[in-house]
Order: sequence, then structure tokens, then C-alpha cells
Amino acid sequence: MTTTTGLRTFGPHEVGWKLHVRAPVPKHVENSLHGTRYAARHGYDTTDLDMLPDAVLTERAKDPAPMTFAEIVGHLRNTHWEDPFRHDGFRDPKHILGKGDLVTEMHPYELDRLVAGHWPGRRFHIPRIEDQLALCGELERQALLEPKRSRVWLRQEVWNYLAAMADWHGTRTAVYSLMHECLPYARQAGFRAWPIAA
Repeated sequence: MTTTTGLRTFGPHEVGWKLHVRAPVPKHVENSLHGTRYAARHGYDTTDLDMLPDAVLTERAKDPAPMTFAEIVGHLRNTHWEDPFRHDGFRDPKHILGKGDLVTEMHPYELDRLVAGHWPGRRFHIPRIEDQLALCGELERQALLEPKRSRVWLRQEVWNYLAAMADWHGTRTAVYSLMHECLPYARQAGFRAWPIAA
């Protein structure tokens, strides 16, 4: 991972240096367990965790009935692009899914089998947010959660779940997003949260 840079991220709260990849390195490098370990080894303070829900949670969020943690667990992913094939170099080894298929339309077992990269030991997958929060806690790195556009982030139960997971793993967290309307929900769950300027 040679084409990386540290970005000083400012907001109402200073979060320090975060790992950021520059083109032509795809975003799956940054949004991976490999990337989180790389950031820790190279002294970055913060790991940026882009977040999107899978099809199960996207569909469940349409129902106004309160969600339980059991309905949320395993359905949030650390990925930047909604289309992981066109923008992020992923492929489906079974050749069932492809360009135009979206993370928010895929089931967990479909997301689990997607892969990017070609070198043994350096293949990338789309991690579950729980795995990233656990790793950030283990490596004592702050997780900077960045929800991408989805109605899922307008559900208080989802933010309460993320806060509980971060607390469980002892992971320092903060939130920033271009989706400004989700930030009050994040704050209600106890996160420091601020908007990214459009």
C-alpha cells in the first residue's frame, strides 16, 4: 500500500491523522482489515470506516416498527461505493453478480464472497462493521464512522447498536457525514458527530 497519504481531519473535534488512499489505489484498500492494520503499523490516529447497509437491513428499515439489535447485527458493511464492481474493483467468483449490482441490494452471503486483489494473502473483502470496530479497539485506533446515503441512518436503533458495539469493543469513535440529516441520531446515541461540507 504505497500510494497513501495522511489527512488531517478537522471538525468541531480534532481526530488526528487518518489513513487515506490516493487514486489509482481503489477504496477497498482503505476500507479493509488490511487497511486498518496498515494504519496502526504506520502511526495513523484514525481509521475511516465508510458504511453502507446490505439488502436485509435496507428492506427492514422501511418498516417503522422498532428494530432489535438481533435484526441489525451483521448487516452493516465497511465500503465506500454502493456499486463495488464498477468503482472498487470487486468481483464475484461465482460470476452471478456484476456491474450495476448494489451493496444495498445484496444479501450477506453475497457480500461475503466478493473479492478484490489478486495476490495470495492480499485479497480484499467487504468487512462487516462489527469486525472493523473490534479490530480498531484491539489496535487502539479511533474509528471515524462515515455513513453513506441510506434511509437506514435515520433509524435511532441503528445508531444505538453502533454505540453499543463500539462500547463493547472499547473503541473510540466519532461520526462525520455528507448526509447531515443522520447526525442528530448519531449524537442521540452518544457519538461526537459533525457534517462534512458539501
